[in-house]
Amino acid sequence: KFRTRAPHRQIHFHHLSPLCTMRRNRKKSKSVGKPNSSASYMSPTKASSGKTPNVKSGKPKRLYLIRHGESLGQTAKHNGLDRKTDPSLLDAGLSHNGIAQAKRLALDDRLQSDVELVVSSPLTRALHTAVLGFGMSRCEIVVQYDLRELGSRIPENTPRNIQHVLKDVKEATELDGIAIDYTTFMPDTWPVDRYDGKATKTNSILRVMKYLYEEREEETIAVVCHYNVIREIICDEGKSLRPVNADPIVCTLYHNGEVRLGNKQTTG
Repeated sequence: KFRTRAPHRQIHFHHLSPLCTMRRNRKKSKSVGKPNSSASYMSPTKASSGKTPNVKSGKPKRLYLIRHGESLGQTAKHNGLDRKTDPSLLDAGLSHNGIAQAKRLALDDRLQSDVELVVSSPLTRALHTAVLGFGMSRCEIVVQYDLRELGSRIPENTPRNIQHVLKDVKEATELDGIAIDYTTFMPDTWPVDRYDGKATKTNSILRVMKYLYEEREEETIAVVCHYNVIREIICDEGKSLRPVNADPIVCTLYHNGEVRLGNKQTTG
């Protein structure tokens, strides 16, 4: 079953495989003396640990920006569908190829051992990718609604009720015991989109990046989102970037929310 967060409720993982247990222990050993950020409910304005560990040190964090696996929207023309109007593509999920791409993320040992937190767009193709790619790692998955795709309001970019998305993702996977926090950052009007322009959306994405730096103690984070969102996240360099489906882009997150290509994490 998918497990979701409720206020003041602790969520525990059960039936971990030996490999998952080893990964979990390695992550714990990296943060001796730090609270377990996945152990309690998070409020929108306060990190679950109650700390802002990197603000004073200025130490950058590592981000893996991941575009979702190939979607049914991307294969619409091949399947004889009009991508701009076909109602069957409403918040479209992954194609068969997209599912395979997402599953390959779970086979990347470095990615699986490094990532401590997964943040996902609420759209089906992104959340499905996050679950397939990181469900077995037992990382917490946090849904950030400001990471939904930018640009045209074609059917695949039209958000749905998050409960419907979770139901579809659950039925499409065979994974169990996954903790998904989909309530903390959910707008009151969701799935109605109140954004009125790119400037507002850009500022919202920047707030997400600042949240990841200032209010999360995890130092290596995977962000599963979309083509245009990734280009917007990465300062300047992102404008010429062409994100590929399910191909992690290693970046550095700085204290001001700025994200640059490459890993410039420092030690100590």
